[in-house]
Amino acid sequence: MGLDDRMRDAMRVDDDGRERGDVGAVRRRARARVLRRRGAFGAAVMIAVVAIGATALATRDDGGSHPPAAVAQLPVDAQLAMSKVPRATPDSTDVAKLVAANSQFAFDLYHQLAKANTNLFFSPSSISTALALAYAGARGTTASEMANTLHFDKVPGNELHAAFNALAQELLAPRTSADKGRKPLQLELSNSAWGQRGYTFLRGYLDTLARYYGAGMHLSDFERHAEAERVRINSYVAQQTKGRIKELLPPGIIDGMTRLVLVNTITFTAQWRVPFNHALTELRPFTRLDGTTVSVPMMHRDEARDVPAMQGDGYLAARLPYAGGASMLLIVPDAGHFGAVSAAVGPAMISSIDSRLTSGWTEVWMPRFDLEWKQSLNETLQTLGTRAAFGNADFSGMDGTHNLFISGVMHDAKVHVDEDGTKAAAATAAVMELDAKLSGITVDANRPFIYLIRDDATGAILFAGQVLDPPVTSVG
Repeated sequence: MGLDDRMRDAMRVDDDGRERGDVGAVRRRARARVLRRRGAFGAAVMIAVVAIGATALATRDDGGSHPPAAVAQLPVDAQLAMSKVPRATPDSTDVAKLVAANSQFAFDLYHQLAKANTNLFFSPSSISTALALAYAGARGTTASEMANTLHFDKVPGNELHAAFNALAQELLAPRTSADKGRKPLQLELSNSAWGQRGYTFLRGYLDTLARYYGAGMHLSDFERHAEAERVRINSYVAQQTKGRIKELLPPGIIDGMTRLVLVNTITFTAQWRVPFNHALTELRPFTRLDGTTVSVPMMHRDEARDVPAMQGDGYLAARLPYAGGASMLLIVPDAGHFGAVSAAVGPAMISSIDSRLTSGWTEVWMPRFDLEWKQSLNETLQTLGTRAAFGNADFSGMDGTHNLFISGVMHDAKVHVDEDGTKAAAATAAVMELDAKLSGITVDANRPFIYLIRDDATGAILFAGQVLDPPVTSVG
């Protein structure tokens, strides 16, 4: 992320705590504001904002069961504070377990979000990583609920963050393309934390951010300049996502109670290994779930030997490869079977599809489309089992107190699919405040379909979504 190592020494260590105010009253007021904000939207960035009472700042909760820990007070005159520990050497021992855990969460999330019966596009990779930044400071019930929801409990407790580090390094490894004239895909990831100047965080938490996520703490002044800091974070996200995500944090989500914002971004730019011919794109009918039709620009590839396909029970599937080691898995349910196929999407179904995909003379029809999906994930995460984090939370691993809770989890994602390839970006923010062999198959996505964009080497699901009603655009 371009963090300047010279800033590492800017972090001062202070073992003296400050007096706490009436945390209970402040927390109740903060919760009331959170409930009013539930409808707010976010970007494809995961932001965690942690807020505490205006006068509450303690080095540890004396009633807690965890031992005292070294604290670091964020300097008031620096721009960045970062732990002196270096980024950990990647250890791939538990990467496969983490990919399986993140994939299960991706499907859990898809099933919840798909209930809205709308076009959908999100990055489970971004959401999992952003929540992992918050999970690093969670303790007790808060930690166990998050681990269960995110399936982090499938990875040995002490190895989770090391696995995230190794997975990120593998995804960011240089890509090559063996296809003449096709550029290898570009995948960029970033993690960052934005903390209140002068606030005291545990040194161990800052070590974890640096060691496993390459993140330092951008010093902010939420107390006096909340709106300016919101604009600054949004500008950072826009820069990291190449201008694709411009307004991750809506007005009002950051206020004087904010103490920490955790952000993850992901950008993906890839060309198809074999592009669709622009001249073959034509307006054709797309049949919606209710039986009505709309004319959309449909891309066409005939006799695509590089597209393995299969026919399942009530659906067709094809894998469209990108240059550089990723692919789109396209699942097109038969007419009248979308609900059943959508409900069945999960590890077993995807594994079955992968094992049965067979190269042949595949003909592909697919709409060109642009989608943006923005939403708060607060209610969805609570439905999936993470409840304490949004109320009676224990994030004492961050600052040694029980003063912080997640007030908002925002996600914003955009995707553009055309004849040449795919461009996608997503950001997630957690805001925390106080308190069969097939030959000659035609895969025609002229009806609602589901799609996953995956890294070929690790199987990590980078993006997922469904198209029920593609936007109408011109053919040219």
